[in-house]
Amino acid sequence: MSLSDLGGMFIPEALQADCGWVPDAAVADFMEAEGLEQEPLIHSKATTGGGALYNAGKQPKPFSCLTEAEFGALTVALEGYLGDCVAESED
Repeated sequence: MSLSDLGGMFIPEALQADCGWVPDAAVADFMEAEGLEQEPLIHSKATTGGGALYNAGKQPKPFSCLTEAEFGALTVALEGYLGDCVAESED
């Protein structure tokens, strides 16, 4: 799943209609700050242990993870945009 789709899970259902743009904006800022051209994808159906592969004599392919700092920056951006959205809808 895309990182922005994952971010959408953090938007309360009551705000989805008005604030559905929030995850896209937060991820766009993250991508620009990190120099990314493609939105990160999040593997949502597996764990990262690779036990089945090791048992078959294979090693899992390397992958990268979000760091604590990156996850924190995304959280702050998401909360900031969500606060802006809520404030706009109250006006």
